[in-house]
Amino acid sequence: MIQIFSINLVMPMIGHIYYPDKGTVPHEYAVAINIATLGGSILGQLGFGLAGDWLGKTAYDDRNISSADSSQVEEKPMDLSLLSLLPQL
Repeated sequence: MIQIFSINLVMPMIGHIYYPDKGTVPHEYAVAINIATLGGSILGQLGFGLAGDWLGKTAYDDRNISSADSSQVEEKPMDLSLLSLLPQL
């Protein structure tokens, strides 16, 4: 089974706190925790990648750079605050 390395460090602590009689997490719960950890890391990577791509393109498009007339381009600093990227309501 594929496991994220940090969950291997946390599982004994979870077992000690929540299952003091056995001291280990039952197998079914351990599998569920591993799947949730792996799924969360995949969704997090996709989410941050898409957000970074979207924010980067938005900031780049806001600079109004034209490749045809690059000598006339006025360099203005990019505003990367989240509030400036929200649509105007």
